[in-house]
Amino acid sequence: WAEPALAKIKENRTVVVSPVFDKVAFDDFEITGYAAAAVAFDWALWGMYESFHSEWYQKKDPYAPEKSPSIMGILIVDKMFFEEIGGLDGGMKIYGGENVEFGIRVWLCGGSIEVVPCSRIAHIERAHKPYLPDLRVTLKGNALRVAEVWMDDYKKNVYVAWNLPMKVLHFYYVKTEAKNTTFSLTGNSSFFLLTLKVNMVLNEKTKKYKILVGYSVIF
Repeated sequence: WAEPALAKIKENRTVVVSPVFDKVAFDDFEITGYAAAAVAFDWALWGMYESFHSEWYQKKDPYAPEKSPSIMGILIVDKMFFEEIGGLDGGMKIYGGENVEFGIRVWLCGGSIEVVPCSRIAHIERAHKPYLPDLRVTLKGNALRVAEVWMDDYKKNVYVAWNLPMKVLHFYYVKTEAKNTTFSLTGNSSFFLLTLKVNMVLNEKTKKYKILVGYSVIF
């Protein structure tokens, strides 16, 4: 497994190699072979196997390396390049998403990721994840960290995937005159800018206020 990976890194020290790894059952050590595939991710930033680009299959060479958006959790990387781009993010907690975060960072920092089919290992999977009773807490927190740090305007898609509202910042002012009071409320997020104006007009005859509401929304 080592020689093909090291040869690829020798060609280009900024390439992070993802080997193909087979599954070893935890109870009887039976091996399930996996086909070479890219590691993609959805808007919840959860890694998953996906087919290579169609051009790879047209080559009809099952041993040809191919680029991948991310890694599945096992990687071979040049030590100096690994340190130059910051290593692993210590802010990612316990479990989930650290492979996707690293993949995004590699590409944004000038590197690339390639799956090398000639580099094949085996991995014994746990019967269950022992870290927390409910891993969704850390999965969500890690995904939002990646979104806020790396994804700019695209972070809204991550919030939508986790069914979370974008953070909205509110401020208002109150303007009072002899007979009228105006309230202005503005809220903004990555989706829209909302301005709401409420005018309270005093009726001299009835001594009651008439409320007028106006708003504007900019997408």
